[in-house]
Amino acid sequence: MNKTNNNENNKLGLTVVTWNVQGLQDNKRIIETLKHLSTSKYDIICLQETHYKHAVNLNWEKAWKRESIWIPEYEIIEKIENKLKLTNLHDIYSQVGMFTWHSHSGKHKSRIDHILVSENMINRCSKLSTLIGNTSEHLQLYTILETFPQEIPIKEWKYEEATIEIPEYKEKVCGAFEILKNIDQTEIGESWDNFKELIKAYIQEIEIKNKMSKKKRLT
Repeated sequence: MNKTNNNENNKLGLTVVTWNVQGLQDNKRIIETLKHLSTSKYDIICLQETHYKHAVNLNWEKAWKRESIWIPEYEIIEKIENKLKLTNLHDIYSQVGMFTWHSHSGKHKSRIDHILVSENMINRCSKLSTLIGNTSEHLQLYTILETFPQEIPIKEWKYEEATIEIPEYKEKVCGAFEILKNIDQTEIGESWDNFKELIKAYIQEIEIKNKMSKKKRLT
């Protein structure tokens, strides 16, 4: 995909998949499902199970060995279309026209699975597709949610007092300050900022060399 501006160049993406797996009440099926999903590098996996037994919740994290959030059963919302309008949620697959469920015989197909997002996120969802699962009648719904990296603040440099004991420090930095003794203070004014940056660069260079030298001695 071609990038056209700096914002787009900085885009990141979270791969999201949602899937009605049918069968997580069976320990063998849990292992099969995890193995199937492990072959793809998803960032967020949302699994639905409409036929589970409550006991499966007891060993959920133990079986999956993954960081997860368990949401217990809930009542189906009546008049869901009106609810979607009130909450301003949109089905990102509404214009795609793909089926998400099929009978085992393949004679019947329907789009009964959805990914709902708020209006301001619609344009950030890309590469909508359905993927075949294992023995479930439902397909996986897949999308990439585009995100932007947060700016990482630059850590402010601080002088390390131990640096003064390094011979190179005394030679370069102290030597530079010695030069100032013979310069008129009125002449120093305009170039003082540049001088400070020069001294800072000297010290940072010395500190880096010192740290690298210590690492070599330890190894």
